[in-house]
Amino acid sequence: MDINLPDGDGTRLARLIRKNHMSVPILVVSGNSGIDNKITALGTGADGYLTKPLDRNELVGNLEPIIRRTHGHSSATVNVDNLILDISRNYTKIGDTRLDLTAKEFRIIEFLALRKGAVLSKDAFLTHLYGGID
Repeated sequence: MDINLPDGDGTRLARLIRKNHMSVPILVVSGNSGIDNKITALGTGADGYLTKPLDRNELVGNLEPIIRRTHGHSSATVNVDNLILDISRNYTKIGDTRLDLTAKEFRIIEFLALRKGAVLSKDAFLTHLYGGID
């Protein structure tokens, strides 16, 4: 969400969303780089704040923990039965056995582990693996 919306202030919208107990993640992307703007947005319920122009890696770096928290994973380590997945270090093991995975294989396991129990579409997989690139 942007702070400067055509029909109002984005911080008011974030506050309204949180007041109504909506658990939707909010990432503010704004041209306003002032520290006061960032503090206000985060204080009203935003999960992150990025300044335009965006760096792709910074965007992904902010989105991944927001997605993890949205799915109930507060740390970078995800446990699914005896599978242990450390997202910050790209480390995977089953029980005591480390799995040597390619980057793509790791992203697939990560996607499935973070969304355990959800029905996933082919498009969702492709977007996760390739970032929506056609």
